[in-house]
Amino acid sequence: MNSSDIKPVRSEALDNRKRRNIGGSSLLFVSLLGLINLGGLVILGLWFFNASGYQQEAGQSFVERISFMEEEIDSMKIANEETLGSLEEKTKFIDKEIRKLWDLSNKRNRKNIDSLTLQLKEVKESFDEISKTNNSILAKQRARGLEIAKLEKVQADLKTKLSNLDASTESFDIKEKLQSQAEAIEAFDAYRIQMNKALIEIEEKLDKLQIKIEDSQ
Repeated sequence: MNSSDIKPVRSEALDNRKRRNIGGSSLLFVSLLGLINLGGLVILGLWFFNASGYQQEAGQSFVERISFMEEEIDSMKIANEETLGSLEEKTKFIDKEIRKLWDLSNKRNRKNIDSLTLQLKEVKESFDEISKTNNSILAKQRARGLEIAKLEKVQADLKTKLSNLDASTESFDIKEKLQSQAEAIEAFDAYRIQMNKALIEIEEKLDKLQIKIEDSQ
């Protein structure tokens, strides 16, 4: 046999050892990837539930603020209507009493009647001006009510999108709109206080007129 015919023979034990090393490395790599994926899923799940919880809390806050705004608008409307109604009744009563005085004794009460008529005219002018202003305020309140109704609809839609990542952007937009509505209602409330002060002054004038009429009878 020639030396050129001799071929090196690889040890079977060495081949088996290398295969075991490669197989073990692959298993370790796959296991590591599985752990990384599992950790990512856990983190994503925690983040999702936290985001959902935040959206639910924000949604509840929006609902509470909207309810508060609606109550404020209703209370302002009722208070204005009651005050204006009371003043209108007093004005009619005083006007009626002045006519009685005129019929009873035209000459004797002429001076008092002229004075009372002039004062009543001034009160009526103030009353008419405040009534116009109040109607304007009520119109603006109705517009705010419609805007709040739109926000309620958006809020309802937002609740159905809590699982959507874009919900956070809509939540921020609604929060800004609600803040704007709250500021507008605060401005209305400040103006309502000012108007109520003017109504009280008119009511005091009407009371004084009524006393003068009773003294003249």
